[in-house]
This record gives sequence, C-alpha cells and structure tokens, in this order.
Amino acid sequence: MPGLDGAAILSVWERGSVQPLGKRALTLLQLAGISSAEACALPAGTRDATLLRIRRRLFGDRIEGVASCDACGEELDLTLSVAQLLGGMPFAETTLRVPNAGDLAAIASAGDDETGVTLLLERLRPDIEPAPEARAEYENALSAADPGAEVRLVSACPSCNARSEALFDAPSFLWKELQALARDMLSDVHTLARAYGWDEPTILALTPARRRFYLDAIER
Repeated sequence: MPGLDGAAILSVWERGSVQPLGKRALTLLQLAGISSAEACALPAGTRDATLLRIRRRLFGDRIEGVASCDACGEELDLTLSVAQLLGGMPFAETTLRVPNAGDLAAIASAGDDETGVTLLLERLRPDIEPAPEARAEYENALSAADPGAEVRLVSACPSCNARSEALFDAPSFLWKELQALARDMLSDVHTLARAYGWDEPTILALTPARRRFYLDAIER
C-alpha cells in the first residue's frame, strides 16, 4: 500500500465529496494504489477488507462507534478493532459470479433497497427467474459465496439485555472519518498559510509532528 500523504488524502476527499457512496468507495480504494478499473472488479468482501486496511493505516486499529438497541432504543457504545473485523470476513472459493465494487457503484443511485436488489440481480444473473423463491435461493448463494460482503455487529443492551445487530458499512465508516481528517488538514493549511505565507503543497509536505509544532508555536 503506498504512502498516505496529505495531498493524496485531500484529492480523494475532494473527488469523493461529489460522488454517491458506491462510486465513492472506488475512489477511496485509490488510497491503496488500486486503479478505478481494478477496483470495479474487486468482490464486495475484498473491497471492504481493503478499505479497512486503509482505515488502519490512517487511524489505527481501534474503532469506536455508536448503535441503537433494536428493542428499547438505548444508545450503545461499540468498541472493536480492524483486526476483529478482518478476522470475521472469511472468503469462500466459488464459481458463482458475486457482486463486485463496480456492481455496487452502478446501483448506488437506486431509490430503495428493493430496487437496488433487483438491479443487482439483473447484472449478476439476467436469466434468474423473477419468482421470489428463485431470487431468495440465489441471494442465499451469494451470501455464502462472499461472506465478507456483509459484516454484522452483535451487541447486548445494558438496559434491557436484548441482543441487537447492526450492519457495518466499511465505505460509509471510512468516508466519515476521512472527511473529518480532510477538514482538519485544510484548517491547518489555512492557519499556517496565514501565519507563515506558505502554500498548500509546502504545508501538506510537512510531517504531522512538524505541522503540530508550528501550529502550537502560533498559539504561544
């Protein structure tokens, strides 16, 4: 995986900010040195595993999140790690055509889940019978073929003891963190440019430690 410098992060953020989530995921994969054409061909599970590895490079292994109890609505704090998530993303060898990142990008503009599933199945198996039973059987086969494509987090509510499940959406989670990082970086650029007259490439070329030193010096 190539170095994740400030210029590359801001470039991905700028392009991804005007894209729907499916295509944004392809753009995020460029941080791993994967071209758009290569990214489109990645199985969904491999796409998400790669995004998690990017996340670990940028923010570390520890992940903190929030979910809601399905039974009582209590807010639940979740703490896990990239290693745990990757360990729960097995891959099975199969001859079945599984959804890839390009498929998910193509259906990103679907108005609802049912339409999205229909469009996806049309791409994967245009010959599939429209009967619900046939569709359900094929969907189950897809889940077994690429189990890493859907990661669910299970938690117990401390208030009512009910067990809740939440789907972990790697592209959305990484994008939210990357967006916050990009805005912090641009704020640093603004502050340092006003104080020292440096241009953006010069500031982004500084290591985070040196950038922080100069920011602290401004405040002293």
